[in-house]
Amino acid sequence: MPRRVPGYERDTLIGPLHQPNPRSERWVPFFRDHRLLAMARAAEAEGALPAKLLIRIERLAERLADYLTEPRHPSLLHGDLWTGNVLVRGNRVAGFVDPAIYCGHPEIELAFTTLFGTFGATFFETYERLLPLDREFHDIRCALYKLYPTLVHVRCSALRISRRSSRPCRVSDCSVQKKEPARRSRAGLPCETSRTPKALPIRWALARPPILSLSS
Repeated sequence: MPRRVPGYERDTLIGPLHQPNPRSERWVPFFRDHRLLAMARAAEAEGALPAKLLIRIERLAERLADYLTEPRHPSLLHGDLWTGNVLVRGNRVAGFVDPAIYCGHPEIELAFTTLFGTFGATFFETYERLLPLDREFHDIRCALYKLYPTLVHVRCSALRISRRSSRPCRVSDCSVQKKEPARRSRAGLPCETSRTPKALPIRWALARPPILSLSS
């Protein structure tokens, strides 16, 4: 069996957006170049991200190796594990849909689930009884990894706005909308949704501590 490395045998989509998956030897450069920077630069080129924020993200990207770690071995990831892609029957998870698969660090998958409070504290307590997470994941790495899905939602929000309007999308129009599609209920799952705003303006989402201080 071939050794699993970050990336995938082909590119995939995350929502409607292209997701590059070149096979790479190390995880941190893969995340930096093909997740964080690729999505941020595409968002800036489309007018969805202010140039000043892109500069801060690029500065942060130069220092990612100081904060992120290499996995023991890359895992096959769903790639877009948020509430809308989790199917529930009764009080149990029945399945996952709309994958954006690739191989990478399992921590990014866990970070995705915290963006809209998909599973909540009970899930993490159970997970960590099997595979403990160190404090730096909760304090720093989770926030760093959430930059990627936040940028995805920034671009998707801008696309929705531009399709509804004949004028170009302005940065001030764009926000991350929290949606819970019908027939994808998470009823019965422990989830701390009360802490998640219904709309996350991009400056709120991309400029909160500790991320803001790390880009200085």
